[in-house]
Amino acid sequence: TPRLPAPVWGRVLDFLPYTEVRSALRICKSILVDSARCVKTLNIMKSSEMYIPATRRFANVEEVNILCLLKGTGERDDGEYEGGYRRGTYFEKFTISADVASRTMPFLATFGM
Repeated sequence: TPRLPAPVWGRVLDFLPYTEVRSALRICKSILVDSARCVKTLNIMKSSEMYIPATRRFANVEEVNILCLLKGTGERDDGEYEGGYRRGTYFEKFTISADVASRTMPFLATFGM
């Protein structure tokens, strides 16, 4: 089977949710060492993924997408908005997740952000 170079694996891992990145690195030791250094983007889907000791292997991360920072309230907001939105367009109200917010700064600090 042909082997992919570590930078190629790094680019593939850039587009996966962080849970999948960690799973891939656990399964294949050969990509753990070299490819983790090539990952430039992490996509965080839930607060439990912001586990600081596990992030130390991703030394070259440049972008962290915390996709769980806002959570929907389930409430509907049908008001009229500026910027060309039509009246009656459905918008869900969102709040900032307190759990995610409290973990965000220490997590980003591990990357020097």
